[in-house]
Amino acid sequence: MTADKKPATEIAAETNSRMYAILDFDNEEELACARRGLIYAPESLEIKDEAGNIIWSQEKYSFINEEELAPDTANPSLWRSTQLNSIYGLFEVTDGIYQVRGYDMTNMTLVKGDTGWIVFDPMMSVECSAAAMQLVNEQLGEYPIKGIVISHGHVDHYGAVVEDIYNFFHNY
Repeated sequence: MTADKKPATEIAAETNSRMYAILDFDNEEELACARRGLIYAPESLEIKDEAGNIIWSQEKYSFINEEELAPDTANPSLWRSTQLNSIYGLFEVTDGIYQVRGYDMTNMTLVKGDTGWIVFDPMMSVECSAAAMQLVNEQLGEYPIKGIVISHGHVDHYGAVVEDIYNFFHNY
């Protein structure tokens, strides 16, 4: 095995190409939905740890928006879904409910209560979670975090909390 790119097999290229006839890729409704409620997005996004290592980078995924059509190695529907998921920033979902998208593999959802934030799925790493909260604080004001809800047991939904708890007890 190598990291060299390989061309699509003939059957994969044909199957992926047929998706353009099956689905309406001219429909921009999902794009409008993905952008709805955007409050703010930085021009670029690269999150680093204290040592300067890149933890998360939207720049690394910029290739997804460089071509109008998906390469013949990728299913166009999945390619388009990835393009929509690459839209990042702070979004208002509805009154009092916000999301930080694209700062990690998962979205952080925040509900503004009377006494502070309830955070749903605080992301995979402390650095990504901290960057997301910095964005929220800059745009919406600082409020204390009063609760954390983890929707399910994948590391991208709870990793930041576990890492923060580990660091707290490790340094205590």
